[in-house]
Amino acid sequence: MNKNNLIFQYFNEQISKYDSMDTSNISFRLLSKSEEKILERKISKLPYSEKSLLYMNYIFPEENILDVKYPRGEKLYLQELLSRSLGLKDEWIDDVSMEIVVKKIFDRENNIYFYNKLKVDGISFIIFSVFLVLHIYFYKNGIYGMPLLSFDIFRHMIADKYVRLELIVILVPAIFHTAFLIKNYLKNEPIFIPYYSWDKGFSVKVLAGSVITLIVTRIFFSDYFSVMVLFAGLIILYQVVSLGVKELMKVRDF
Repeated sequence: MNKNNLIFQYFNEQISKYDSMDTSNISFRLLSKSEEKILERKISKLPYSEKSLLYMNYIFPEENILDVKYPRGEKLYLQELLSRSLGLKDEWIDDVSMEIVVKKIFDRENNIYFYNKLKVDGISFIIFSVFLVLHIYFYKNGIYGMPLLSFDIFRHMIADKYVRLELIVILVPAIFHTAFLIKNYLKNEPIFIPYYSWDKGFSVKVLAGSVITLIVTRIFFSDYFSVMVLFAGLIILYQVVSLGVKELMKVRDF
């Protein structure tokens, strides 16, 4: 057994002891406002996995959403560790104080996450719009094969005053809502927090599925290849742009 496995096994054994620990003899103490601020700074510096565990215990306590083997043990281990870091020798931080601080951090990081997601999506949309024009140009000029779909129907639809009115009703509130979000989130410190692994993983799966669809269409339904490139190409284009922007803007992925 290598060194890493031994460390992991020892850690699991310790956590299992915490999981069955009797806390009736432990003295818990409510923190003052100044101590809560110190605790907030300390929890903010924890690795994302540990913060997620605290979120699970204090914000989503009804179910073990992270599928942790010893959720109570890991929670008590962190609670004692944080208590010692605050200089509490014979006392532990009370659950009420832990919940207050953890909820503050969760709300703040959610705001930062959505601010940055809005920024990434905005930049992706701008770049996507530029390439979209080229994509449609290539389709109409037969670069992908004989164009089977005409865009005249879309021109006729937009020419209709009622359709234009419907678009205005849909777009204007969306623009104002986006402006409101930007105004709110600009107040937050623009630090990227981790995108969840499924965020990037989902994009990669969609990208792979779209490419496979194009290959199958090319082999078995070549007459419809240009139309499939038009629609599947939009998905591929957006996913590539979105992933590229996230990587270039140093959005870390866990």
